[in-house]
Amino acid sequence: MKKTILSNVIILFLGILFLNFQKPSSPPYNTFIDIDMSVFVPCANSGNGEMVDFSGQLHILIDFTITNNRISAMIHYQPMGLNGVGEISGNQYNATGITQNFFHGSLFNGQIAASFVNNFRMIGVGPGNNFTVHETFHYNFNKNGEVTVEADNFSSDCK
Repeated sequence: MKKTILSNVIILFLGILFLNFQKPSSPPYNTFIDIDMSVFVPCANSGNGEMVDFSGQLHILIDFTITNNRISAMIHYQPMGLNGVGEISGNQYNATGITQNFFHGSLFNGQIAASFVNNFRMIGVGPGNNFTVHETFHYNFNKNGEVTVEADNFSSDCK
């Protein structure tokens, strides 16, 4: 069931990209959007944790290419000026990092390889209240839509 859902999500994603970028060598899509979000920072508030309300911009870059029967894409997300305030402590935080998705595959037989990399940091004033998240996720689909390789590595810590 999980493999079927993941296959369908990827196919839907490819279809959306194809509709938005019909030229074989379209230029990258590059934009900034305003975002507001709340993140629980377990290191904040003297280690008791608290919600931190962030606002700022998110940079989004999408590059998509179709060459012969090959398709590839890269999606890049990066906070820009994303600042936060702890709801209890009032401490200031800056959100930094990069999240990227990569995939490439065949339009002929449906084989796809994809990777996801997330490095997200909530940086506070002083030691011990910085929160870091790192995740890498990789998967391959064979021509039958079955996952043949799947690797997920996740870590988070307070510094």
